[in-house]
Amino acid sequence: MNNLRFWLLSLIALLASGSVATAQKPEDLGAFTAWKAYRMVEPSGQVVCWMLTDPQSSQPNNLRRGEPWLLVAHRPGQEVRVISFESGFPMDAAKRPIASVGSKNFAMFSTGGETAWSHPEDDAAMITALKRGLSLTIESRSARGNDIRDQFSLRGFTKAYDKITQACNL
Repeated sequence: MNNLRFWLLSLIALLASGSVATAQKPEDLGAFTAWKAYRMVEPSGQVVCWMLTDPQSSQPNNLRRGEPWLLVAHRPGQEVRVISFESGFPMDAAKRPIASVGSKNFAMFSTGGETAWSHPEDDAAMITALKRGLSLTIESRSARGNDIRDQFSLRGFTKAYDKITQACNL
């Protein structure tokens, strides 16, 4: 797993725990319909910009799980266009989550934890599809064998993406 994908996992854990240090408090870049954008400068001086959204719907809706969300991040000088999905449950490591935008499908990868990433070679094509699409559906399976379908709105995606790209000087 490369550095940014590991860093994003750490960031997700920090945000979920609410323990981001004051010196590392994210700068709110704004809300763009369904998406929110942020920028943060780490103590090392590394700039990181990201955007995230919650699903519009999740099926089945009667399962107990943590909060799912979709995140896109840039870490200049290391990686850009990293797409990750926080499922809110341990995923079945044997079944790849599939992200669909219109007729385009992208297999994601997970280590059986709660986070799945797009494959680096698919990041640019997936960003293009997200900019052109109206919604994104991610189908995944929990470690308990439940098939889950999360649908995310792409309204505001392009504006939020342009904002984080600008904020990271890319």
